[in-house]
Amino acid sequence: MSLTRDEVGAISAFEAAVRLVDSALLHPGGPSDPAYQALVHRYQDDGQMQACVNDVARAKDIRVLSCEAPFGLLYVAEKDCRLTQSLSKIPRWSQASPLIRGAIAAGIPFVAACFYPTSDTVEDPKHLPPPRSTLEIAQDFVDACKSIATMESDDRPAEQLWRGILDIREVEPDPSGKTRSRKPDTVEGVIALAIALMVDWGYLKYMSTDDKRVYPTRKLPAAMRESIVPHFYAVAREYSQSQQESGS
Repeated sequence: MSLTRDEVGAISAFEAAVRLVDSALLHPGGPSDPAYQALVHRYQDDGQMQACVNDVARAKDIRVLSCEAPFGLLYVAEKDCRLTQSLSKIPRWSQASPLIRGAIAAGIPFVAACFYPTSDTVEDPKHLPPPRSTLEIAQDFVDACKSIATMESDDRPAEQLWRGILDIREVEPDPSGKTRSRKPDTVEGVIALAIALMVDWGYLKYMSTDDKRVYPTRKLPAAMRESIVPHFYAVAREYSQSQQESGS
């Protein structure tokens, strides 16, 4: 994008909308381009441009999640939000067992909740969560599953999923003791894959190419404003159904 701030104000509302939506899709974490930030500020103040953005979004079969003008960011997403994937839509490991895919699908919103555990943190633009490591999140995931599995509940499918996750090995240390397995047959591997997917989708960023610590982008709390709690139960029921169909 080579426009200056003055040129952003001079182009038509429709052209500005197309440029803004395309840039938001290409750079989900938000580019540092001043022209992009200028487009976001124009979007906030220009009702005609807002209408054009909605039209462009509908044409591309996406939706606008939110606009955060102070940060110069517009968040867009597919109508089927990737943050709440169903088992059949988990990529890369589509041939994995229903339990592993269920763990990955449940792990994605859990990772999000590790950074934004309450609605107050989601809504607070000043909340900047510290980076977390894959192992730290995996350990929290196991602890959460243990807690949920011991609760009194009439929800049999959910109970099956949480107890099933507890049967997965937590980690598999390398014989040298220096590295750990990233395969999705361990809880740490499941969380590592969930994190990798969220990085691909623009919700998280790695601290560096060598560091497995990650931190959230501004897109994550924007997506979390949509309810993701019911998704946990949908995942559990899908896992239970797959177990019944397999006769296990």
